[in-house]
Amino acid sequence: MVLAPLVGLGSTALVRNQLFRIWKLTHGITDGVTAAEARDMGLAPPDWSGAALYGLATLCIFSVFYLLAARTWVNHSNQRT
Repeated sequence: MVLAPLVGLGSTALVRNQLFRIWKLTHGITDGVTAAEARDMGLAPPDWSGAALYGLATLCIFSVFYLLAARTWVNHSNQRT
């Protein structure tokens, strides 16, 4: 459960980077341009709310999976003794 926030933040960062990369390709922008530089050029980079929701969903799924795995492990360990 300690890794859940890291998984959520990592997923958010990966999706945000991919959204920005796809946005740059569709607008014909070179790879070295950052979001701040794109704003200076008069362009509006994509909204990151979708990436945040994806990270939150990943965090929830990760947490539920490992809680169920831990519960199964504890039940299985108790049956052996």
